[in-house]
Amino acid sequence: MIQALMLSFQSLSDKRVASPLSGHSYCGPLGPFRKFEIMKHALPFTATLLLLAGGVSPPEVRAQVRPAAPVERKAAPLPPRTVVVTRGLEGVMGKDASTLKRLFGEPRLDVVEVYGRKLQFVGKPCVLDAFLYPERKGGREVVTYVDARRSDGTAVDRAACIDALLRR
Repeated sequence: MIQALMLSFQSLSDKRVASPLSGHSYCGPLGPFRKFEIMKHALPFTATLLLLAGGVSPPEVRAQVRPAAPVERKAAPLPPRTVVVTRGLEGVMGKDASTLKRLFGEPRLDVVEVYGRKLQFVGKPCVLDAFLYPERKGGREVVTYVDARRSDGTAVDRAACIDALLRR
């Protein structure tokens, strides 16, 4: 656009009419001052156009921002637990909480954890901790591990502790 304006001003300022008699170019009745007269008005006009063109910017393009989708937080999937039965522990391993309560009575502790549960049964000879975990995701909790100790904390044979608690 600016180039087009410059060309039009140049064509206005360079109007030369050749004299049919002389062969020289003729600048009109004002002579060389006509060019100055045209430029006197063209210069402020051009400066104004340039200032206006500089203040105009292309329309702003805004990217559409989508709100973030809510993230559903879930616990990690449970690995399948295998029940390892050691000799003498068959009566407890793989059993659920209600079966343990029928065998040993009400537990002293019933601790519910994120993925499982711990039941603690106490007798005179020992303390038995039974750890219950789901068989599969959403499945029932069964005993997968047991630990036995005396009340002072020393280790006791797990099968012997189970037998002693069953006899009371």
